[in-house]
Amino acid sequence: MWAHHWTCWLNNGVPAAAGTKIGTRAGAVNRHSLDWEREDMMKATLVVAIAALVAWAVLLLKFPPSGWLHVPLAVGVILLVRWIALRETA
Repeated sequence: MWAHHWTCWLNNGVPAAAGTKIGTRAGAVNRHSLDWEREDMMKATLVVAIAALVAWAVLLLKFPPSGWLHVPLAVGVILLVRWIALRETA
């Protein structure tokens, strides 16, 4: 099938800035500025995740199961997955 050069973004001209790689400069977007900030963030995430899971277990034993009771479970699991993801990118 024949198409004009402006119908597909792949065929459009490349801007002048495209010759540089993303993230090669010193202040790259995905790079953390200080390692200790990242470690503190990871520790805080893990502590809050464990605390939420413990709170869920305690509340589960004290109250009959209901929808609101599973909020600490959701928070704990989400933060635990976040901690695992941050650990894998380190």
